[in-house]
Formats: sequence, structure tokens, C-alpha cells
Amino acid sequence: MPGFITARVSGNHHLISSESELKKGNIDAAEFIRPDTDLNQRLFDAVKFNYFPGWHSQNNVGELIINQNIWQKLSPNHQMIIKHVCEANYLNSYVSMNFNQIKPMNELKRKGVKFRNLNNKVLINLKKAWKEVIQEESKKDPLFAEVYSAYQKFRDQYAIWGEKGYLK
Repeated sequence: MPGFITARVSGNHHLISSESELKKGNIDAAEFIRPDTDLNQRLFDAVKFNYFPGWHSQNNVGELIINQNIWQKLSPNHQMIIKHVCEANYLNSYVSMNFNQIKPMNELKRKGVKFRNLNNKVLINLKKAWKEVIQEESKKDPLFAEVYSAYQKFRDQYAIWGEKGYLK
């Protein structure tokens, strides 16, 4: 989805298969996942700017999918163990993913990468494009529409806390 959105805003979006296009100077910005991964992939060799906030990949999400018939055959204790392990894994992933950006960001900074914030105009345009893409994709794909509707319902309910619970 982020590719569709940035293409709509900029009129151009490319998936690159190698660092060579970056090194040639044909592309002046790139983002793989997060600073830790960007550092690991050595994007700093070719790109000297990192813009925030990220438009996607704000958190890791892992899935465990179990066939419903198999799940129902598990004892309640086994189901509970699996649920708790998944919850613990998610919590660990969330905490470590955030904590694990500190050292890579400092290292990227030492390597000459400059951190910038996207300005409000860009963020407004990205949000507008996001809404347009959502409408188009929802018309094309009933499952997409169903998932997005559930997501938006949660966001609407969460807004009371999201708007008041954090410093801005």
C-alpha cells in the first residue's frame, strides 16, 4: 500500500532491486523497513537522508495460523498456552523493535545520515492519497473492504484515547 500512496503523491515510485541505482545518484532517498534494517542493508552507503515519521512498518506483526479443526481438537490448556506464547511474542517484538532503533539511529548519524521530519503538507497529501487508494481498493476487493472497515471501526473507537493520551 505505501507504494501506491507515494506514487499518487509524487507521480513516481520505483522498487529497486539493487543498491546500484542509489549509488549512481538516480534515487536520492530510500527506506527498507526501519533504521536497524536500513543500517544492516547499508543504505547509508548510498543515501544520506532519512525522513520521519515512517509511513509504514511502525511495528512488527507476526501471525500464527492454525486450522480451525485442529484448533478445536486442542485441549483448553493447550489453546491457552498457544495464546499466551503469541501474546508474549508480540509484546517482546513490540518492545524490542522500538528499543532496537536507538543504536542504529546513532550509528547512521555517525555515518553521515541526516534525519528529517516530513512537513505537514507532505503528511496531509499522503493521508489524502491513502484515503483515495483505500476507496479504490475497497471497490475492487470485498475482503479488503471488510478488513479496512474493521480497522477503521477500531481507529474510530480508539480516537478518544489516541487524541488525549499522548503528548503531541
